[in-house]
Order: sequence, then structure tokens, then C-alpha cells
Amino acid sequence: MGILKALSATRLTKSDMVFLMLKFSLLVFLCVQTSVFFGLPAALITFFLIEKMIQVSFGVEPLNATDKNVFYDQETNRCHIIGTILLERTDADTVRDVIA
Repeated sequence: MGILKALSATRLTKSDMVFLMLKFSLLVFLCVQTSVFFGLPAALITFFLIEKMIQVSFGVEPLNATDKNVFYDQETNRCHIIGTILLERTDADTVRDVIA
């Protein structure tokens, strides 16, 4: 039950869990019925088509892995936004002013 307790702290909803279980069940079913050689490609093509159908139906674009981590991570975890500052030929006081 430790897994369920850990999942309750994430942002995954029950419908997300049902969808993930259905995807996994479909993968296992196709691999058992046809073999891994045919079942795995069939499942991957099916998952790709489902994502494309969702994109067309709702007019959304896929997220990258970092964005998905933000959505499925615990609510108490802080998001770290990566950024860079390019400073050429400057002194320490200017750097302190930009960062502060």
C-alpha cells in the first residue's frame, strides 16, 4: 500500500490512472495474443494514433518530458526553472545588480 500512498501525493487523477492501466493492459494483451514481435509495434502504433487523435480533437500540442514531470510530480515539489544570463566584459558590481 506504500505505492498507493505515494500516488495520492501526486497530481495524477483517477482517470489518469485508469487510462495508464488501459494502455498497459492493451500492450500486454497484444503481446500475449500475437507475440512480442508483432504486439509491441502494434501497441506503439496504437499509442501514437491515440495521441494524434487527442491532438487533432482538442487542438493541443505534446509536452516535452520536463513538462510532464511537472504535471505528474508531487505538489510539494518546487519547479526549477532553468535560465542563463550572458554577460560579456562586465565587473562584479554589474553582475550583483542583475542577479539581485
